[in-house]
Amino acid sequence: MALLELRDVRAKYGAIEALKGISLTIERGCRMEPATWWSPCRDPRRAAAVRTAYDQVNSARAFYGDTVNVLSADNSFLEQEQLQFSQQQTALVGADTATTITELVTTQTAYQGTLSAVSKVLQTSLLEYLK
Repeated sequence: MALLELRDVRAKYGAIEALKGISLTIERGCRMEPATWWSPCRDPRRAAAVRTAYDQVNSARAFYGDTVNVLSADNSFLEQEQLQFSQQQTALVGADTATTITELVTTQTAYQGTLSAVSKVLQTSLLEYLK
């Protein structure tokens, strides 16, 4: 009779499957010593099974740790973009209508004045070019 038996262990965190079908059996009488925990009862098959399970868990931890880091970086980028869009929206929506209209009219008046001045300076006729 086994002291501990795990069969087809699976663990999910949302859509992420961290453990996929890990199985492990530890028989009674096995002593896990700190320096030799990977070799239960000095049986090479059991040691290999424990080492394989351990390596799978570490591999999954590394993969999902990297995935979490990438998602965190993407989240920070998106938060920065949201802040910039919010600032732009505030600048556009928060503009004072009366001030904006006054600036537009002033700019149009200056433009019309410039056109009028240029047209008076350039009043040359075709006969003046022929001279």
